Amino acid sequence: MKNDFDELIFSGFASQHIDFPTVLNDSDITAPEKRDQLDAMIEAATAAESDLLSGTFFCMLIVGHSDRDDTPGRSPEQRRQLELDNSGLRAESAEAFVMDAIFQRLQAQGIAAPVSADSLQFVQLRRIACGAADLLFTTPEDEGERLANRRVQIFGTAFTTPAS
Repeated sequence: MKNDFDELIFSGFASQHIDFPTVLNDSDITAPEKRDQLDAMIEAATAAESDLLSGTFFCMLIVGHSDRDDTPGRSPEQRRQLELDNSGLRAESAEAFVMDAIFQRLQAQGIAAPVSADSLQFVQLRRIACGAADLLFTTPEDEGERLANRRVQIFGTAFTTPAS
């Protein structure tokens, strides 16, 4: 059995801003329904990790994005590096948020929670930094379009191995 969750997009990061919880918890940026969808993903991951006999696994991919850096005086290499760094830090911040939420929920259930994403047994968290390689607006005309380019995408899927 497989359960794919909808792709979640969290946009609205200010320039040089990388803190995922700030964007997630700002009701002017992120709708409550989107927070609820992320909560459902985290709950599915927690359920997979807490019920070791169910044969359920959960995979989450977190993709960080940046807007183009058009700062005068920077070389193309400096711009690309800044874009890659910012997108990577956004993805890292989102992964840390998810890992902390899983950790807290497992502890609340009395389960010894793993200390890192790598020590999860039935949950796999992966992150990717895209820099400005996948822009929604290739030539942003205003700050709104730049905010849309600066985003974190989260994909999740839960699946159960067939009984043998």
